[in-house]
Amino acid sequence: MESKNGTGKKVYLYETVADAIETDLLNGAFDKKLPPEQALCEKYCVSRSILREAMKILNERKLINTVVGSGAFIIRPDVEDMSAVFLRFMNMYDVDVLDAYDCRIALETSAAAMAALNITESQLAELEQLYVRTNNPDLSSADRREADYQFHMNIINASGSTMMMFIAGAMGFIFRDIIVTSRAIGKESGKGSVGHEGILNAIKEHDSYMAEHMMYVHLKSGRAVMEERIRSLHLADENGALRPVTYRMIHGIIDVDEPAVNNGDA
Repeated sequence: MESKNGTGKKVYLYETVADAIETDLLNGAFDKKLPPEQALCEKYCVSRSILREAMKILNERKLINTVVGSGAFIIRPDVEDMSAVFLRFMNMYDVDVLDAYDCRIALETSAAAMAALNITESQLAELEQLYVRTNNPDLSSADRREADYQFHMNIINASGSTMMMFIAGAMGFIFRDIIVTSRAIGKESGKGSVGHEGILNAIKEHDSYMAEHMMYVHLKSGRAVMEERIRSLHLADENGALRPVTYRMIHGIIDVDEPAVNNGDA
C-alpha cells in the first residue's frame, strides 16, 4: 500500500510505520528493546510483512539492531556515529577549513562564558594541570598538542551544556587537526600560552564576560595564523581573496611537526 505526502512523493505503508516506531522510540515509549513482533503488529495495525519492511528501515537508520532469536535492541547514537557523519560531510562538500574554524570560535566562546559560571573545583584543577602540560617544554610536541586539545575540550565540558559537549565531541577530529595545524605552522614562542593563561584566569575568577572575550581573542589569533599561511602559499586569487582550503587539504599546508621551540597553541 502506498500514498503520497505533501511533496507528491510516494510513501509506502512500511515507511509510515517505520516513522511511527521511530517517533515512539525517540519519545521513550520503549526501554532497551522493542516489543515482540506480534505485539508491534497489533500496536501499529499492520501485517508481519509490513512490519518486517519497517524494521529493515529502522536497522538502516541505525536505530535498532535486530538479533535473530533475541529481538530488536535499541541503539543509542554516540559521538563516534556523529563524528563519522561530520567527517563524510566535510569531505563530500569540501568544507573550507576556515569555515570550520569559525564554527569552532562560535562554539568555544560561548562554552568559555558558561564554564566560568558552571565549572566545578575538580574540573578547574584538571584544567590547571592541562595548562601546565600544554606549556611544558620537556614534553614532546605530540603530548603538548594533546594537552592543548584536552584543555579546550575540558572547557566545553565544564560549560555544562549537553548539546555543546555532543557537538564538540562529534567535531573533535577537526578541532584536533585545527590545533595541530596552527601549532605546526609555528606561532611565536609563548604567544599561545598567554591566551591560555588569560582564559584560565578568567574562568578561575568566574568572570563570564572576560572568559568569552579571552577565548575569542585567542582563537581569532590562531585563525589569523592559519590564514597567513594560506596566503603565503599563494592560495589566493589575483584579487587577494583566499581560495578555499578543504579539510582534505589541511595537512598539506603544514610541516610534519611543529618547531621544537614552539610553546604556542590554537
